Amino acid sequence: MSTIGITSPQIALLKAQMQSSLPLQKTASPEPAAALASLATTLASATRTDKAYLPTLYTPIAANEWAFVWGDPHFREADGGRFDVQNEGKFNILKDKNISFTADFQKVPAKVGEIINPQNDKRPTVTKSADLVIDGKKIHIDATGKTTVNGQELKNFDPVTLGPNSSIAKTIDGSTLIQTGEYTILFESAGKGQRLDFAVKSGSDGVAADGVNPSGLLGETFDADNIRLTKPKKNIDAYRINPNPAPAPDIKSELEKLLQQIIAMIQQLLLGFKA
Repeated sequence: MSTIGITSPQIALLKAQMQSSLPLQKTASPEPAAALASLATTLASATRTDKAYLPTLYTPIAANEWAFVWGDPHFREADGGRFDVQNEGKFNILKDKNISFTADFQKVPAKVGEIINPQNDKRPTVTKSADLVIDGKKIHIDATGKTTVNGQELKNFDPVTLGPNSSIAKTIDGSTLIQTGEYTILFESAGKGQRLDFAVKSGSDGVAADGVNPSGLLGETFDADNIRLTKPKKNIDAYRINPNPAPAPDIKSELEKLLQQIIAMIQQLLLGFKA
């Protein structure tokens, strides 16, 4: 099937050019995700079919901006600020019209024979997997780079159209490239298949041309200002997704338990008086 905006041969060429011209990605650079930025110029020129919804007069918001997540995990937000996430769990990364993107952060496995003290566990967290829903299609990408669309594994050079302006494809080195009407998202397996790094790029029309502003740990940084985050992000858990929320308390049951406790206390007091 054909993909929207960029073809499989173009994807292969992009990745080949990036790897041959940017050795940064293969070294211990302090910012390996910077190598992904080489895709920006070429992707910006890709054919787009989603112009119909644009109003006549429109000032793009956060157009052609990049955000990266790599390592354990380090965030470089769209305005250039940085923060780290060491919390475990599933978190909202980007939510916008026709796209929902969450990532699962977990601690790296303990080494053989390593004893972990739960009160002082200094193992870093990494991105173990990502889940996206785009135009109703469910996408799952694990740390090895394996990608499924509605449960079917995505093969190299076999682009799949997700919706009118969205597509997904595997690149020449097994990375996963997703394009929507507003975003380009690139996933790469790293750390010998132990973690997932990714980059998000907004399109030339910005992120609000459809009338919806993005949210999420990265999504909210694609905003109208250019103010960088200068302090550690303190409300990380506000973006956590709780798959099994605690049930609402049963007031009747709680009152019955309390009554039983009171009766037991009275009985103990009476036995004390008798003694």
